[in-house]
Amino acid sequence: MRRARALALVCLATTLSCEANGSGHSPTRWDSAGVQITESAQAVWAPGDEWRVAQTPLVDLAATGSGGQSEFFRVRDAARLSDGRLVVANAGTNEVRLYGTDGGFLTSIGRTGQGPGEFERLTSVHSYRGDSIAVFDYWARRLTVLDSAGTVSRTASVEVDGGALRDIHPLPDGRFLLETAAIAAMTGAKGRMRIPAPVLLLSADGAEEDTLAVLRGFDTYVFEGGDARPPLPQQLFIATRGGAVYFGEGEEFEFRTLDLRGALRAIGRLPGYRLAVPQVERDSIRDAMLQQELPARLRPIMEAMAEAVPDRHAAYSGLTVDPTGHVWVQEYTPTVGLSESPRRWLVFDPDGVWLGTVVGPPNFDLYEVGTDYLLGRARDALEVETVQVLRLER
Repeated sequence: MRRARALALVCLATTLSCEANGSGHSPTRWDSAGVQITESAQAVWAPGDEWRVAQTPLVDLAATGSGGQSEFFRVRDAARLSDGRLVVANAGTNEVRLYGTDGGFLTSIGRTGQGPGEFERLTSVHSYRGDSIAVFDYWARRLTVLDSAGTVSRTASVEVDGGALRDIHPLPDGRFLLETAAIAAMTGAKGRMRIPAPVLLLSADGAEEDTLAVLRGFDTYVFEGGDARPPLPQQLFIATRGGAVYFGEGEEFEFRTLDLRGALRAIGRLPGYRLAVPQVERDSIRDAMLQQELPARLRPIMEAMAEAVPDRHAAYSGLTVDPTGHVWVQEYTPTVGLSESPRRWLVFDPDGVWLGTVVGPPNFDLYEVGTDYLLGRARDALEVETVQVLRLER
């Protein structure tokens, strides 16, 4: 898929109101044809009951060593193994790095290349069965499994019919869930559209077994010769925990749960959540787009996108599930540039009830939530990256 990189949008940091219209009512729950639906009008936690994130990291991988192993560029993912070691996908060097529980560097695996243990576009790392590590490279369409010492155990080509690969999610039985994008849908299309996203079940060897669901994927703007990221895009988020698949398409503040047969089991939502973009903010985004210097052939495309800034933003910017079944939904934030605003995650209990909001440091991209920690990428004012573990007090 060809992309017009010159059309990358500089979205302005906005002051959008992203709070639910709390009515003082208790959560409402009902069953509809076997689907448990939960609606929350306000948070359950009383003042003082909130879970808290310590601002001083327990571990900061940029501060626990020296040299290249403490320098990060284009971190794409990180995971914590059951023994407390940390694994990081550093896409800038196409390395998988392994660190001890104290943050000390242990070893690195990989480099740019096409051979076993090499990567072209390092995408994600996951704790897999035992203390092995599953590594995904969407560009090479390849799954690599490392043993607990970081040695390549096996590789498998991910061969599916058509579409672009997005990411994988390990399942408890050793299989994988694969996100794809049906980019063929762009053929003959013009203007803004959401790409269909088939979600597939793969065997442990990466072979396609079945289609779990076809969801609404990422927003794009299609034009002759390519496509570009439009203003205020929607995006699909997927997380797995146990035998459940959680997903949110972001048009409304709700998330859904599927079983591994593709059957819908639960819906959690916040009705009345404010998504409207004030006209003054839409005008600011439009003006910023029109001020960009572009080649003459791309100018009409930018102008068309600028004249069609949506009047609603996405409901949220991320979704993950912790080991206790709590769903963490990141409050919407612009996806480009740094911000001084703290990161905020709305937390829902395993029944879909909105408990409250957890506040973390600015510019912290959450990869994993444990019972007592958050793991993610942090960036400073100069956009220097590191990977941190933050203490979570429940």
